[in-house]
Amino acid sequence: LKPGGRMVIPEGDSDEVQRLNLIEKDAQGKIRTTELLPVRFVPLLRE
Repeated sequence: LKPGGRMVIPEGDSDEVQRLNLIEKDAQGKIRTTELLPVRFVPLLRE
């Protein structure tokens, strides 16, 4: 992640409720993680 960059990722087991996290890296290289909200990602499958 470059300085000034942001990344949003789900964290946790895929078979449970996960947490959506915002990860930011400031100009000095310090990383900050903020928990945004609970989510559940499910696989997209063809039928």
